[in-house]
Amino acid sequence: LAQSDSQQFRAGQQLLSKLLAIHANLLFAQGVDAEMAAEAEEAVARGQTYGSIEGESLGYFVLGRAYQEFEKIGDAIAIWQKTIALAQADQQSPTPSPMVRDVEWMAHMWLRGAAMALDDYAGGRAHMSQALAICQALGHVRGELSCLTNLAWNDFLVGDYAAAQQRFEQGFALACTLRHRWAEMATGAGLGEVMRRQGRYGQALAWWERSLAIAVEYSAYDEALLMASFVRLYSYLGDQAEAAAWRSRL
Repeated sequence: LAQSDSQQFRAGQQLLSKLLAIHANLLFAQGVDAEMAAEAEEAVARGQTYGSIEGESLGYFVLGRAYQEFEKIGDAIAIWQKTIALAQADQQSPTPSPMVRDVEWMAHMWLRGAAMALDDYAGGRAHMSQALAICQALGHVRGELSCLTNLAWNDFLVGDYAAAQQRFEQGFALACTLRHRWAEMATGAGLGEVMRRQGRYGQALAWWERSLAIAVEYSAYDEALLMASFVRLYSYLGDQAEAAAWRSRL
């Protein structure tokens, strides 16, 4: 091949690596895990061969998701750690890729999930804090919202309700700014749980009522979960009539 043809071929292979990784990531929602893994592996191979750090890093990230689906959690963790190492190395290059930086925070997000599954709450919080810092540096507000919500649940699970409340409130404010109705519902429901654990039952009910009004529009699943929360709380308070009324709506 002439030099110009060779350069064009290389550029085409770099683009193909990225597209394969992106498509493999989309396959995750379709449950075709073997196909997702094969495309991710091809994205990594082409990325390594032709110099596409975007295709390689996203390919590794998606491959980690596939390993998790195959219940190979140790392999998934190792792959996501490799993804982060690639992203951090890319940050030292003269022209770091924003896409690779985006992949980095997502790898931290999934490592947080793996840590939580292993009851490693401190590790989960550390990964989520790093993901939050990356999103804030990128100006990625939706990512920041997701990180804040996950950090709030981390704090909630270890009993740090003051910290959980602060994170949920920050997330709720961002959700309102973005007009992200589902996130408004989710963070509001979280705030209701925090209030319930603190014995602030009136405030818990108020947050759940607000979230339920949104869930009715967007999510039958979350609507049912919230109504179940009303049943549990009214049962705990000894108001069996109100609990029965909510139960009848389930």
